[in-house]
Amino acid sequence: MVKDCKTCGETKPLDQFSPVTRGRLGRASDCKRCAADKKAAYRAANPERIRAANQKHYAANAERMRADKRAYNVTNADRRAAYMHRYRADNPTAHRDWARANPDKVAAQRHRRRARIAKNGFETYSLTDVYEESDYRCAYCSGPIEHLDHIIPVAKGGADTRTNVIGACALCNQTKSDMDPEEWIGRVLASDKPVWAR
Repeated sequence: MVKDCKTCGETKPLDQFSPVTRGRLGRASDCKRCAADKKAAYRAANPERIRAANQKHYAANAERMRADKRAYNVTNADRRAAYMHRYRADNPTAHRDWARANPDKVAAQRHRRRARIAKNGFETYSLTDVYEESDYRCAYCSGPIEHLDHIIPVAKGGADTRTNVIGACALCNQTKSDMDPEEWIGRVLASDKPVWAR
């Protein structure tokens, strides 16, 4: 059997039309190629609307989607491992190139992993938001931000959440290490040369 496409007007076999539950022949009025062209044109003309709809959908279904992804990964572990093996063999520098181009995302992954292993809890947040809210200045000494610091250290039960992170310079973050802020500030004030006396 054949059918006329409403958009291009060409007569095509039924398998060139997507199945639908309504209609005389149970097929869409546009052929698959015309339907794809219309969809692409809509996406190009309405990027913000599509982004907002996607965010709303993800927010409403985040837990279910995470559960589905975990179940898929468990069921298809061998298939995923084989794919990743092939991809890494075909693209040996891809991960390194991506990591160099996205240092913020690499840092966020590292923070999430530490919190997940410690079972402290974590959430997705934007490092750029953290930096912008602090005007790219260290929360302790007002120097330039170089690191992200967990106020309550992950090693002491702190979660990797937006409310528990601030921007810090490398010196402040490294000397604070896994100390609580009060303990660290007390040590700094008691020392002969405070961290911020540079």
